[in-house]
Amino acid sequence: LVIPYLDTSLAHLPQPANACYAVIDRPEKPGNVGAILRTADAAGVDGVIVCGGTDLHNPNVVRASLGTLFTVPVAEAPADKAIAWLQGRGVRIVATTPDAT
Repeated sequence: LVIPYLDTSLAHLPQPANACYAVIDRPEKPGNVGAILRTADAAGVDGVIVCGGTDLHNPNVVRASLGTLFTVPVAEAPADKAIAWLQGRGVRIVATTPDAT
């Protein structure tokens, strides 16, 4: 499988008014990243930011994304830089965690 390397910088993401981004923090399984990309595409998000964990160019991400890796704008950044980037653009941040009670 040969794929082009994507520009995964935060500056590459579109920045429309009222933007909606999905942020994935340290995903462990590449297949899950691909599934999240498909879901993000269906939900119409403006971009997906991956903070550590799985490389977006992992063959399992490419395969599981069913092509959405090439249609949904994606970026890779450390969590602190992603949060600062989002806050700097006035994006409201909502988070979930499996550890919440």
